[in-house]
Amino acid sequence: ADAARPFVVEAEGTRIRAVGTAFDVKLGDGSVSVAVSEQSVDVAVEGRSPVVVGSGQQVRSSRRVLGDVRGADLAVVGAWQNDRLAFRETPLGDVVADLQRYRVGRIVLTEARLGDIPVSAEFETGQVDAAIDTLAATLPIRARRFTSLLVVLSPRS
Repeated sequence: ADAARPFVVEAEGTRIRAVGTAFDVKLGDGSVSVAVSEQSVDVAVEGRSPVVVGSGQQVRSSRRVLGDVRGADLAVVGAWQNDRLAFRETPLGDVVADLQRYRVGRIVLTEARLGDIPVSAEFETGQVDAAIDTLAATLPIRARRFTSLLVVLSPRS
């Protein structure tokens, strides 16, 4: 690591500065999550002083507002590096957004309240349709496939 040449990532108005560290940056719908697995990084949003995020911690920014630094579940954060997606009490809306990254077409929730259902599960990134089937079998939702490009998740009736 060369302190004179730090590694800098900028995303959605958030700036992450690292020197000799390992960290993960995840872009969401207007948000940025930064989780650190080794050393520390400075994270800042425009017009604010940076916060230090240390090993085993994470911070999220949304609309250029920086949240509180908190503990990170590094197994969940880094699961994508092993072609897996891991969720712990994650809102279904966020799960669908992550699954969407690995599937061609659209996954649609018919009701906004469905997006709040908590999900704890692990799925293979190459098996998104199997993940959708598992969600439909274990949550109060049903999955309907209208074409290979459209999956609609609605309340189970």
